[in-house]
Amino acid sequence: MKCIQNLIIFSLLLFALTSCSYAADRQKEISNYVSGKVIDEKNFPLPFVKVIIGSSEIQTDNNGKFKITDVKFPYDVVIVDRATARAVIYKNLNEDSPDLIFFGKQSSRYSNSAVINVNFPEISQGSSAIIKFISSDVSYCRDIELSSGEKTKTLLVEWPLNKKNITGNIIFLQKNSTKFEQYSDKPITIFQSANPFKITFSGNMNYNTRSSDITIYLPFQDFKTKGYSVYADFLSYDRNSDILLAKQEGNIQKTKSIIPSILPISYRLKVSGFADYNDGSGFVNYTYTQPGATINLITENPPELKTPSDKFLGTTGNTEFSFTSGSGTGVYVVHYHSFYPEMEFYIVTAEKKSFLSYLSREEFKRASSIEFKWSVKKYLTYFSTDDFVKPKEFKNDVSYKAILYSSERTFKTGYF
Repeated sequence: MKCIQNLIIFSLLLFALTSCSYAADRQKEISNYVSGKVIDEKNFPLPFVKVIIGSSEIQTDNNGKFKITDVKFPYDVVIVDRATARAVIYKNLNEDSPDLIFFGKQSSRYSNSAVINVNFPEISQGSSAIIKFISSDVSYCRDIELSSGEKTKTLLVEWPLNKKNITGNIIFLQKNSTKFEQYSDKPITIFQSANPFKITFSGNMNYNTRSSDITIYLPFQDFKTKGYSVYADFLSYDRNSDILLAKQEGNIQKTKSIIPSILPISYRLKVSGFADYNDGSGFVNYTYTQPGATINLITENPPELKTPSDKFLGTTGNTEFSFTSGSGTGVYVVHYHSFYPEMEFYIVTAEKKSFLSYLSREEFKRASSIEFKWSVKKYLTYFSTDDFVKPKEFKNDVSYKAILYSSERTFKTGYF
């Protein structure tokens, strides 16, 4: 099986070259260049991955950037990482400076990381708190919830590989059932280190918060699950630096959440609603507001898979994978995942169908039957794949109002 897996990974590159070359032959003759960047879903630049347009192939640099000349527009582009057996194909682009998302879980080899041990006064009975590292530079840190009686917690901070260190703030925000009680922050510069960094908040917090509320109406329909989250979205900080203020899940129709009316850092509220249908499809949507507002979270209709049918046998590169449009205007990301050997393909398209031409290659046929699962996500609101890949104007700009996701189906290649 090891030989089969190596053969398939090798053919990823062959497939990418063939599919892009074929697409380029059909495109109108406009020679130009594409100078872009490859990023992951956290907005981290990805170094040393292959980018292929037509017959041209290049590797991204340490900043995730690449440049390919003599490109015929519109073009298809393929990003390939042999280490993870993954390829992402963007269809029908005209953007000459795209930010290309390399979908899927990323390896830790693409980022730096550091651990911060945070000490704080014991959380009083009936209260809770949130701590998080935030920065104006690209970074990622999970919100860590603190419960009554706790006095210490650990943060894991990640940032792009091309930066030796990163500077930001540790935020401490405490509340009880009726109000936000206190806020504090401490600046810190961290770098890659085997030893944890340490931050201590004293008993004298530097800001007593004032509280307000936000009224939220959720869709009336019955879902398998539904709920919402409210975040503080700091305008001058990276898009990953929002802080969770409130969340709730259940059969909710109307509710109020307590939020700070003002903080030392300028912020807006990001309200996110979600729902899951019984078939596994669902949506997450976003809206932005201010303290004291009333928000109606709307229902989105996810794409529905049409062809092929579930557990379809004999799939080839000529098999059409089609789906309905769902609600809104957006771009589709079709995801294919094989179980053994493990491979992943993503196709980003504005069309309601896709073909995985790789499945018809001779190398793949000799690998015998392989099982895949596939699904579709729709990102709102975009009018073309060019809109989807345009560089974002603001650091924390979330350029869609919803992500809709279909149910999953499986298929087999059918070569026995």
